Amino acid sequence: MRHTAVPLKTNRVSIIMVAAIMVATIMLILPGCTQVKRYMPKPAPEELTPSPRYLDFDTIKIPGDMKRVGKDTHITNNYGRLVIHGGLTGASLSGYFISQMPHDKWTFLNEYRYGKNIRIFFKKTASTDTPPCLASIDISENPLDTRVEIWLIPIDRH
Repeated sequence: MRHTAVPLKTNRVSIIMVAAIMVATIMLILPGCTQVKRYMPKPAPEELTPSPRYLDFDTIKIPGDMKRVGKDTHITNNYGRLVIHGGLTGASLSGYFISQMPHDKWTFLNEYRYGKNIRIFFKKTASTDTPPCLASIDISENPLDTRVEIWLIPIDRH
């Protein structure tokens, strides 16, 4: 078998042509990449979570993400039922109320769970501005949102 030698000059020309084609290809691709980057959507700015606030009951703070359901809320003389709903999970709402209510001088009594429903009970002793009362918080998780009913009733001592 005989090998034929390829002239060195032909090899150099081939290498130079391949290099020129690669450089030209890169030069054509790079401006396109910058155009794609310019039109890519920017990430949404981080949304601020609304601060917890008092709604109808001045002793129970509500998570800022929850909204009042006016047609189902019935308050008389600062007692009654407040209904709220929002996109928070039942477990996170339960944790919120259990950790937040003691700041407003509520005492945790008990919590019951069944399926996607949670019921929490609190008691508040009398103070100079409020009589003793009980709070029952019913949390129901639904496919679209979570509904919370907060019942506040006075403890009548005769």
